Amino acid sequence: LTFEECDQGFQTPETYDIAYVPIDLSGWTDVAIEYYWQSDDVDFNEGMRVAYSIDSTDGIDGTWTQIAEYLNPPDNVWSEETYNLSDIDCVSNFKLRFSSKSSSFLFPEHMYVDDIKITGVEAGPSYSRTATAIYEVLNNSPEVVTLPPDSTGRCFTGYASVYLSWQFNDIDGGDTQSAYQVETFSDPGYTNLVNRSCDSSLTNPSARCETPSLTYSPNNLSFGTTYYWQVRVWDDQGVVSDYTDGESFDTEYKYPWPDFDLTPATPSVGGAVQFCSVYEEDICPENKSTCYDINTDPISCSGGTFTWIIPGDYEVLDGTGSGTENPKVKFLTIVEGVVTLEVTDTDNRGPCSETHPLKVTLPLPEWKERAPF
Repeated sequence: LTFEECDQGFQTPETYDIAYVPIDLSGWTDVAIEYYWQSDDVDFNEGMRVAYSIDSTDGIDGTWTQIAEYLNPPDNVWSEETYNLSDIDCVSNFKLRFSSKSSSFLFPEHMYVDDIKITGVEAGPSYSRTATAIYEVLNNSPEVVTLPPDSTGRCFTGYASVYLSWQFNDIDGGDTQSAYQVETFSDPGYTNLVNRSCDSSLTNPSARCETPSLTYSPNNLSFGTTYYWQVRVWDDQGVVSDYTDGESFDTEYKYPWPDFDLTPATPSVGGAVQFCSVYEEDICPENKSTCYDINTDPISCSGGTFTWIIPGDYEVLDGTGSGTENPKVKFLTIVEGVVTLEVTDTDNRGPCSETHPLKVTLPLPEWKERAPF
């Protein structure tokens, strides 16, 4: 039996960090309780208690008689303990309990118990029998606290994007999350299930993701829809929490998908370069960037907000600039870098950005053909 980092121990009544075993001792006499114990770096006023009860129903309630208490004992030394039980306490409802308190900030602390043994004389023929105690550890259910949904990262996705996250809490010292399950619904009554973590077919209600991750992003969500979600978690002892409802969230409509090209594709110093993002008569022949209406149908991004980040030294031409849809520039020096375009649509969705490499070289030397001599 090992107790580790039992921060909640030694409460009154003792409801945390305990282990107990029920034993039917009716008809027994001359009972002796024997065990070995050892401590590992426990601090002042911390350690272990051993007690028994003849009226407890669950290892917590009832009256308890203390057998021993070890506070800040010597470390790493196995000690043997023997306790002779009064015959009057040899009853069918006998329970033996171990409880511990140990906590640290730097190094793990432990209390160990081994070779728990109860011997005595049973009524009837005179003989001795040994019973080895099998203990039951009371492990509390974990709790989960949901956090506000995060709808960032909506660019360049074919479905609405959201990140759902939570905090794992467990009053049992040292317990960690081993798995989770998140369910997403399209109605506030939690009846129309649209997504379940680690269960793409939605056919396994007990499905869980075996991971300590505290974040999940459901897929296949529709744009422009209100969703509702709940989460439950398992601790590393396999105990599951209740479902906790998260804050509902709205998925916005599809975000812009920016893109562009430039003419000429391999510009040179001193030459005009036309960047094209949306259709413009006699200048840009087609829409390279795409925006979307409320039905997720593609439309032009013209009229939205455009921000160009163009490296190097250059002059803007024809009244365009870094905030226009299709800027035209003349580079004054050689350049090797990237061009970035950010687009926010007319409904203020965005910005979403796209980058393309840029290399501006010196122009080729001019030449003139001459007749041979």
